[in-house]
Amino acid sequence: SSTSGLLGNPGQANYAAAKLGIVGLTTTLAQEFPAPKYNVRINAIAPMALTRMTEDLPIAGLMKAMTPAHISPAVMWLCSDSAVGITGQVFGVFGKIVQLWRLPRPAHYIEAEGDKWSIADLAKHADEFKKVAAAVNAPYMPGMPGPKFQG
Repeated sequence: SSTSGLLGNPGQANYAAAKLGIVGLTTTLAQEFPAPKYNVRINAIAPMALTRMTEDLPIAGLMKAMTPAHISPAVMWLCSDSAVGITGQVFGVFGKIVQLWRLPRPAHYIEAEGDKWSIADLAKHADEFKKVAAAVNAPYMPGMPGPKFQG
């Protein structure tokens, strides 16, 4: 996968869509082939490293300590016996940081009082959604800005 798929990246809509598709594929295959029955593990890595593809990005300076060599130990660990039982997960690997992602999961919900929502009913909850959306925009890695969403 990719952080472009998990968080979005302006100018890369097609790339982000394909990479987020890997998350859906990972989740679905892990459900279709459960580990105890099939003895397989299905996980995804969302790496960030300084490569030819990323060297012109505005954050390339922050990525100097993020090389492909930082990613391979995480891949090898997921293949090791100590990772048995870990399946259907997405791991972000950035330099010396490894993250376990929990996406997509609801961040907040509301329930209609009647049998369905009206636009006016939803508008009453706009501030709730804005507050939760602002919290979701928090940085996902030390020293890195969080994703930017229009509010």
